Amino acid sequence: YPLTLALPPALVALLAGNTVVLKPSEVTPATGVLIEQLINQVPELAPFMRVVHGGGDVGAALTKSKPDYMFVTGSTPTGKKIMQAAAENLTPVTLELGGKDALIVLEDADIDAAARWGAWGAFFNAGQTCMAVERVYVVESKYDEFVKRAVEYAKQLKPGYTTEFDSPYFLGPVAMRQAEIVERHLQDATSKGARILTGGKESGTFYNPIVMVDVNHSMTLMQEETFGPIMPIMKVKDEAEAIKLANDSTFGLGASVFSQNQAHAKRVADQLQAAGVIVNDSIAHFGIPMLPFGGMKESGFGRIHGEEGFRQFTQSVSFAAGSAPVKWDIATILREAGHYNLGTVIMGVLYGTTLKQKWETLSQLFRKPKQSQKNSSVQSEPIPSNK
Repeated sequence: YPLTLALPPALVALLAGNTVVLKPSEVTPATGVLIEQLINQVPELAPFMRVVHGGGDVGAALTKSKPDYMFVTGSTPTGKKIMQAAAENLTPVTLELGGKDALIVLEDADIDAAARWGAWGAFFNAGQTCMAVERVYVVESKYDEFVKRAVEYAKQLKPGYTTEFDSPYFLGPVAMRQAEIVERHLQDATSKGARILTGGKESGTFYNPIVMVDVNHSMTLMQEETFGPIMPIMKVKDEAEAIKLANDSTFGLGASVFSQNQAHAKRVADQLQAAGVIVNDSIAHFGIPMLPFGGMKESGFGRIHGEEGFRQFTQSVSFAAGSAPVKWDIATILREAGHYNLGTVIMGVLYGTTLKQKWETLSQLFRKPKQSQKNSSVQSEPIPSNK
């Protein structure tokens, strides 16, 4: 992610004709150095792109330097601070912020597929994905079966680390500050009645995938972004309740809907307050390069990928060119005073809804105008001078 989230928008901005200053995340500094090395090895790009390293103070300094545009990937609190600072100079921004993506399992879903790819979406990159599955709503008739299979798939995913390309591990470590949030969310949820069916801390910041039930929206786990390896599952009465709960969030990044009936899934997807919805899968829509990706609500605004992702790094400029106005052109005549009736007739003939209405306005051309001359009631007075 440190590479995937930084390079594409930077390269698109370059393709759009801009120079770029890139500040990688201070949490992954080695990747930032790698990006800088890669750029410097391309002589056609190196003069137009600079990589600067540092923490929030460096980001704040860049924001105050009055750039033409800013593209920000980060948490919602960080995005709000950057937007507030950008407002000082009216700097336009795109904000790719956090998410709390919901997965809805309908009665006609393939439950095995929903459990498998729901678990994959919840635990990919140890849950440290903005469009990770962070909430699951299952209709009550399919709840027990889904929970059983979700636990089975979660147990198959192992945490660990290796430099080998063919890694046997699915989950790497959780970033230190995210591990603190994971623990806080777990403590709050279990204190309010939630149960952990499988998973938990392995060692250090490595976690076995955590599947939880008996959760509700009073819990921080179901409201704030966790950004960690937790899959909370909630039983709902029907799809109407699932939609209502899925929309009960300050975030609006993405969502998943599982149904073997595409029309049914589409009806549900159309009611979700999310900027991107994928049917019968999770996360994978991010990998479609021509599909715009972004958020709504507190997940931000603006898009990356697709034509929209390119155009945001450009500025629209309007040009109107031609010869000087022709004297007898009707548009030229209407610029001059004394042609109110003519303008009225033209509008009536063009946009009148009935023949009678068109004729009534047209007939004004043949009526003798009433002569009335009134003196202006506006009187000028001398302006007193200050002495």
